[in-house]
Amino acid sequence: MPSDGIKAIAGTALRILTDIGLSEAPEPVCAAITAAGGQISGQRLLFPSPLLEETISQGPRTVLLAGQTEAHDMLVGGNRVYAGTGGAAPNILDPDTGDFRPSTLRDLHRAARLADALSHVGFFSRSLVAGDVDDALNFDLATAAASLCGTSKHVMVQATDPVHVAPLAVLCHKIAGSE
Repeated sequence: MPSDGIKAIAGTALRILTDIGLSEAPEPVCAAITAAGGQISGQRLLFPSPLLEETISQGPRTVLLAGQTEAHDMLVGGNRVYAGTGGAAPNILDPDTGDFRPSTLRDLHRAARLADALSHVGFFSRSLVAGDVDDALNFDLATAAASLCGTSKHVMVQATDPVHVAPLAVLCHKIAGSE
């Protein structure tokens, strides 16, 4: 049974979605939610409370976040807790010079390798920004590749633009061996 604190947080999250809503929601999302009873208020999409409650009740109680090896699979839910990396720092303290400098793709790969070796780190999310990759699509693909090649743990990848999601999926499928 959830504690009073958890119930308060969940209630607040539901009120935010029903009363404040989302700004800049994509048109297909707006269409689907309004068809299910939601509303557009100004520039914000408001969710109907019954839809949210029904969706939550039908959702899974656990979710598998797969690693590249079964040993690194994480079953999220219940009382299981995992710690991982993150932060997307634009600078790094250079271990050779002792000076701060912009982080690079090589630094990101090294961070993924470090996370892979640390038994208490369950997943990897970009901890550094590959400041040496300028093109946005190449940045997303290179970041994903450096992360996925650096660790066999679960990797969370990011897309700087929605059109980059499909090429990122292709890359991930190639690394995984299939869809």
